[in-house]
Amino acid sequence: MKPNLKINAEISIDLSLIAYSDDAIIITDTQGKIIWANPSFERISEFSSNMVSGQPVTFLCGTFTDREVIDQIHHSIREGRSFAGDVLQYRRSGNPFWISLSLTPVQHEGAVTHFVAVLRDITARKEIERQIARLQAQLSGMKYLEGWITQCAWDKTVKDKKGNFIPLEDFIEYYTDARFTHGISPQARKRIKRAKKS
Repeated sequence: MKPNLKINAEISIDLSLIAYSDDAIIITDTQGKIIWANPSFERISEFSSNMVSGQPVTFLCGTFTDREVIDQIHHSIREGRSFAGDVLQYRRSGNPFWISLSLTPVQHEGAVTHFVAVLRDITARKEIERQIARLQAQLSGMKYLEGWITQCAWDKTVKDKKGNFIPLEDFIEYYTDARFTHGISPQARKRIKRAKKS
């Protein structure tokens, strides 16, 4: 891998400064076509730097990548502006993964000469966010009981919000998502066996 990348007669980038970053880093021309990629990009994307040379910066996007995000990236390149956001990408194997993309234009004498893109794999974070969202959705459908509940142990009734004593099972089914079904506890089985013997 070349230690320097010649952009033009005046600009030369010392690639050794970024080559071994843990984050994937690519450099593109003014059209967003890849001209250099570091080893971390090869590891994350499963594409060699030779395979991606000349490819658009969005070539890892695929079927379920947000089309609006892709358009924003292309628009940022055309306008010579930076872009930052989360993007769903696809490895060479076809497996999807999430990246946090930071695309920054580099200027020389007021003109954009190339872009530097930093791609951080955030797949694990996205999976945690998905699990949290699913858990929140499940919890939002649950009903909760708080505070003191007045009960009458004699006839197994509970005082509801209107002040009426109602059967415990009715109270639970009305104020929670629980439902009753039939079953025999181990203690009840023992009592039945003792009753049969006597």
